[in-house]
Amino acid sequence: MDSKDQREDKILIVAATDSFRNGMRGILESEGYKVFTRQSIERCIQLLELSDISLVVCDNKLEDGTSLDFLKELKEVDAYYSDTPVYCVGKDKTAESIACFEAGADEFSSKPLNKKNFQARVKNILRRIHKQRTSKVTLESRIETSELPGVLQYLEAEVKSGVLKTVHKKEKGEITFKTGKVVKAETEFCAAQDAITEILSWPFVHLRFIETHVEGDFDLSLDISSTLMDCVFEVDEFKEVLKRLPNLEVSFVSGGKPLPKNSNRVAKKVHRMACSGTILEEILTLIKINRRHLLTLIDQLVQMDYLVLAEPPFKDYLEEQKKQYENQGFFKMAIPDLLNSCTDLSDDNLKDLKTFSFSASNSISTESPRIFIAGDHPELNDILFSTLQQLAANSCGTKSKTSSTRTHEALTTLNFSNSASLQVHKLPPKLDSHYLKQLDPKMHETAAVFFIASAQDRDTSRINRRQLKLLRGHFKGAYYVIIPKLCHDDPSLKIDCQYCQHKLSINIDLSGSLGSCPICNTELTIPECLEHSASCLNLTPEVPCVFMSPATPHESNGLLKLCFNSLLNSFQG
Repeated sequence: MDSKDQREDKILIVAATDSFRNGMRGILESEGYKVFTRQSIERCIQLLELSDISLVVCDNKLEDGTSLDFLKELKEVDAYYSDTPVYCVGKDKTAESIACFEAGADEFSSKPLNKKNFQARVKNILRRIHKQRTSKVTLESRIETSELPGVLQYLEAEVKSGVLKTVHKKEKGEITFKTGKVVKAETEFCAAQDAITEILSWPFVHLRFIETHVEGDFDLSLDISSTLMDCVFEVDEFKEVLKRLPNLEVSFVSGGKPLPKNSNRVAKKVHRMACSGTILEEILTLIKINRRHLLTLIDQLVQMDYLVLAEPPFKDYLEEQKKQYENQGFFKMAIPDLLNSCTDLSDDNLKDLKTFSFSASNSISTESPRIFIAGDHPELNDILFSTLQQLAANSCGTKSKTSSTRTHEALTTLNFSNSASLQVHKLPPKLDSHYLKQLDPKMHETAAVFFIASAQDRDTSRINRRQLKLLRGHFKGAYYVIIPKLCHDDPSLKIDCQYCQHKLSINIDLSGSLGSCPICNTELTIPECLEHSASCLNLTPEVPCVFMSPATPHESNGLLKLCFNSLLNSFQG
């Protein structure tokens, strides 16, 4: 193996202990290899999905399992990286080495390692890989799909025979060539030319071409050059569909035209689900057909006025908020007193909240303005609820009691020293329309919604957008989105790597600084906290988004004053 091949080899070390990872790194980097390290099976698989790794060196102990667990997960998946060679290192036990070889390991060494022997075995494995790559597997790479037509045309021009395997996340496809012609093409829901169109519509692919003699007669014989013209045209049309349906959480309402009675079964089912308020993502999950075909069908239903995209939840936010409060004259009397109560709580009062006994009265006021607390993190909701109780207790000398009808729900009336009162209703983290409809008789008294969004990664943001949409469907008033900090020493925020979707914990104090993802090594810029959060939740600029600690009395009091001041301004407007 020449030095050029050696420089191109990437070796991944996976082990639970720092000492093993650092020791292996030193041994392998001294030989000129590019080395990555990971602690767990999960993070190892994530890297294998994103980078071409030549060899994995695996210790017997990992953070989430053993080397045998890793081999089982790696070798039993039908993915392009499942053939990655694995060099296991374990205890000096024959049974362990046999178990590793039976599970698919390519090499095994016991501890302590002989450095020279280990380096020689690594070179031998990599030499064998390079030899294989220059024989039957003539192509193996991860490419942007825009580069795929060039690969297909190359296989046609070289009159190749064999199988081109393509993988995009969990989607797989195969294109079989026979002397330069496509004789078979398949994905999960597509075949022939449609399968090629489907593969070209993916944003990127991992591909592997296995050159082999293809025997038998086939019904298909596609010329790549002419086929690509039709496929690329369809892919461009699909990209336009994605521009019109960019958000998987959009919902629909009935259009101006009724769906024709002679529509096919799938169109009728999609139309029925969409008109019932089912979001686009759920439709794609529940109807088991090709995603590209389904999105194209939904777009056609919209274009032909059988469906209409529903308005975003926070469209016309200020106008709807004003309408919400137009007939709530008692707010104009109650809010100034509440603002005065919060202003009267001096900084000295807020530095050290005292412990108070519960109020003798357990009655919940029905005439006070109400604030809802909601969000994705029940413990943080509890903390804000408790902090607000303590604020009122510091003002009037007694702590109000609470009532509750379900887990993580609580309702209390905060009484202040000047006889002002405020209802605080902590909602459960999982909301549904049925539950919110039960609250409708009380909604007219609601002053605002405090929504705590504890993380901005893809999955949590999706849940939060859904919760906000449900709340917005029942309450059109003021919203305050809280991005919580647990303490002053932990200014962290959870986001996703835009490339590999790995969850990252970033320091928001370093906004604008450059960093890199530990999984895919993609360079990223740390975003500005509130702007990023507002974007993740699809908030309009008018919806206040604040960064604060729910456990800090001073900041919680500041949130109340912000709310009451804003409401007073809206009354005056």
